[in-house]
Amino acid sequence: MGVIAPSSRLEIEVGRAGAAAVHRTGQFRLSRRCGTMHGLPLHLITEVGPGLFPGELHEIAIRVRRSAGVAITGQSAVKIHAGTANAVARLRVEIEVEAGATLLYLPEPVVGYSGSRFDSATAIDVEEGGTAILGEIIGHPAPTQHFDAPPLLAATAAVSSGGELVLADRFSSLGDPISGPAEAWLRATGGGCIGSLYLCGVEPPSLETAASGPAEVLLARPVGGVSVVRVRAAAADRIQAIFQGLAGELLGAVPARH
Repeated sequence: MGVIAPSSRLEIEVGRAGAAAVHRTGQFRLSRRCGTMHGLPLHLITEVGPGLFPGELHEIAIRVRRSAGVAITGQSAVKIHAGTANAVARLRVEIEVEAGATLLYLPEPVVGYSGSRFDSATAIDVEEGGTAILGEIIGHPAPTQHFDAPPLLAATAAVSSGGELVLADRFSSLGDPISGPAEAWLRATGGGCIGSLYLCGVEPPSLETAASGPAEVLLARPVGGVSVVRVRAAAADRIQAIFQGLAGELLGAVPARH
């Protein structure tokens, strides 16, 4: 099988003068600055297309240069459409944060349907002295009229420091040797939604702080300076609210960049 060409690619460069899209093909766009989030200039990644379809490859690259700071979120949830073929919709996100820079990246949830096929991979490289808080949320799949198959979803994150891998994390309902996709989804999410918040260059929250509200929250303590907060909840917006609250608390403790 040949290499799949990107259906879309968005490259974002963040410097002291602000954030800009330096390359763009396909359906993702970067908005102009639209306020602030937790003290950082806020931009949205918007999608002009109807969602991600089987066989497509979409790429987003974000580079935050020394002493710059930015918050990026999404305009709306990313929809993963169902399909009968073995083709999978793929999303690749590349993050680079230099020393003295700060990135808050909280995209809106990914929403699948019965029969969705989705594979997400995020590569994060944060230099020593950089700060990055990144979230990923997979919402509860919605039923569709023509498909009764469970969603097949996988999300992988690889976190590096100065090019050296320090953490690899994966959630998947694909290829489970013990359970089928439906059982794998239920075990991982508890029947609801699941989210991961990756914390680089900040002290992790206490379990008491992370475990507030009607959600199950698990905190993995630092591995090479990286922590992971995993949240399971009935609704994706509950997970997003927890991530927003933690980001505000943690970024408030980060010294000002000079």
